[in-house]
Amino acid sequence: MGQRGWAIAVAFLLFVWSLAGAIAEAEAKKGQLSVELDIPDYIPDAQSLRHPEKFFSGDRIEITGDLSKGKVKEVSLRGLQTGVQNTLNVGLATSSFLRTQIPSDVPSDDYELNVVVGSNLYKTQLKITGVSPEELGAMEMGGGGGDVEEKPLPSAVLYTSRIDCGFCYWESVLAGNPANPQQLVFTNGHSPGWISRDGGKTWTNLIVEDFRGFGDPDVTVTADGRVFISGQVEVPVPPDWSKERYNVVWVGLLMRGNTNENVLSKGFFLTPPLKEGPPFDNSIVDYSKSAFDETSGRLFITSESVFLEDQGFVDKALFISTDGGKSFTVHPIKLKYPYDSPLFSLEVNSKGQLMALAVDRGYDAGVPEEDKVELLRFAQSGNSFEGFRGPQMLLPFQGQAYVSNTSEEIWLVFTGPVMAIDRSQLHPGRIYLAWADPKAFVVEETGRHFGKGKDYDIFLSYSDDDGKTWTMPEKVNDDTTSGDQVFPNLKVDNDGVVHLAFIDKREAPGATQYDIYYAKITDGSVSRNIKVNPSHIPHHPRARREPGDYMDLLVAYPSVVYISYPCPGLRLTNDPQGICFSALDPKRVPMKGEFIRGDSNQDERVDLSDAITILDMLYNKDGSFECADASDLNDDGALDLSDAVYLLRWLFNDGAKPKLPFPSIGQDPTVDSLAC
Repeated sequence: MGQRGWAIAVAFLLFVWSLAGAIAEAEAKKGQLSVELDIPDYIPDAQSLRHPEKFFSGDRIEITGDLSKGKVKEVSLRGLQTGVQNTLNVGLATSSFLRTQIPSDVPSDDYELNVVVGSNLYKTQLKITGVSPEELGAMEMGGGGGDVEEKPLPSAVLYTSRIDCGFCYWESVLAGNPANPQQLVFTNGHSPGWISRDGGKTWTNLIVEDFRGFGDPDVTVTADGRVFISGQVEVPVPPDWSKERYNVVWVGLLMRGNTNENVLSKGFFLTPPLKEGPPFDNSIVDYSKSAFDETSGRLFITSESVFLEDQGFVDKALFISTDGGKSFTVHPIKLKYPYDSPLFSLEVNSKGQLMALAVDRGYDAGVPEEDKVELLRFAQSGNSFEGFRGPQMLLPFQGQAYVSNTSEEIWLVFTGPVMAIDRSQLHPGRIYLAWADPKAFVVEETGRHFGKGKDYDIFLSYSDDDGKTWTMPEKVNDDTTSGDQVFPNLKVDNDGVVHLAFIDKREAPGATQYDIYYAKITDGSVSRNIKVNPSHIPHHPRARREPGDYMDLLVAYPSVVYISYPCPGLRLTNDPQGICFSALDPKRVPMKGEFIRGDSNQDERVDLSDAITILDMLYNKDGSFECADASDLNDDGALDLSDAVYLLRWLFNDGAKPKLPFPSIGQDPTVDSLAC
């Protein structure tokens, strides 16, 4: 081919290339995408929350549109003014929507959002308010409020482990074999899950054929090692359905396996009707929870937004299987009150009866009332139930909290209540409830108590008469700061000891970070609270909905307790990346009033740092005494300079040793006004 021929060929190729670009651009212009915050229907006021006035860096978003023309290959942002480009990590992707997250460090700008599906390019524009330089600097200096010093883990924490799995902390669930403390199962919606057979030290991936991701995961493990992982998953609509509204439908997923294998089989607890689906939504289940009765072998699953072929929309339903999850009977649940929360926190009592919680949002003939918690006890058949009012709570199920006490930004927090039933010989049948309530909150103009709470605390109450009456709520967290305690988790072990774990912001209420704390209740006495995570967990300044609507992070045995929680990323400016686990010995957790004299900073050692802590507290007013009694070295019932001098003389001048309890933990033999 001559030079002229080559030139013609190149020109032709350039023309074809430009034409392809024009076609792709035309396709992009035709593509209809909408962007909203990733907020599920069962969150109160979800519709208004999904459509904020503006988006922020770090927001989790849902991109909806016709994404059925191939696999989602790339989602990216390009700043129209700054030129900044970011490729986004895609979470759950279906033919009608995908979930992703705006990077936490993008600057403010008008952005072009590009979604490549197969050979098609879709575009839309998005205005994003980025993290300010001050906020970014604060995040880099210890999570948002200055350089917050890490405390060493208490000796009760035996070991920790980690799975580097990205967003797998999101709405994650940890479960254990009730008969074998070494067997643990962890899951979330982005993967089938992981299994550990050595008490959480190492983890192995679970495998299921044709895995597509699923929502609202839950896990139940039985004493004989069976594993049930439930949720909802997207499938194509049946052939006879009208496809004008949607091409896919969310159905009830159930994956089954056992703790001796790594492979799960995939099935369903509710499949789509053959004739026609719901007219208003492409989901026939939502927010599924599970429980298992070891005596009868029955598997229970409850679900929200249920649509049945023979009855249509029934809202809530109970699914019961007597053959290990192979088949189910369906029992619609008709509630007396106008609930707009799902059923949650399923438990089976010692009589084999299923119990669940729901929230009455308090509307009677359109008049706002107090939100109320209802305890439901189902008959053995599942066809009927009794309802009992629970203790009064301010913001049951979901609330809003400030990201820090120096910010006006809010995040959605799970407030409970959560339920656990004592099946031991100590208090058989006792029902415990735990929840988070704020000291103050903002009531919205409608009068609803779905507002911004301040200074949430964790409370515990119990009933010995199947929920007819309840004890006076007792505060569990032992801090005196303004930091929030939210996302309560509750379990009762086989010895009747109560275990609680929760998100806690006490160490730095003004910082965008949090920790995980643990407490136990033995014979009615609440223990000291201990931190179980070795490093602070970063919290974006505009967290919105981190780390999801719930986290089931606690498994408890008499000899060991396991707690899962989000892992810090490799950079402090990142959101959490991966999931961490801590194993602890509950018998090493001190009860309230127990301490080591001289251990002022509560690191279980007595050294120079304790004298410095006393001086800082006395003269720099650097915080408050976590355990005032431990700093009273001379046991005179007062905290002053003489206590620091006493400790320094013992450390360096062969002075008298600290008064009892020392060197082992114990109670103060002297009655005074100082507390611990």
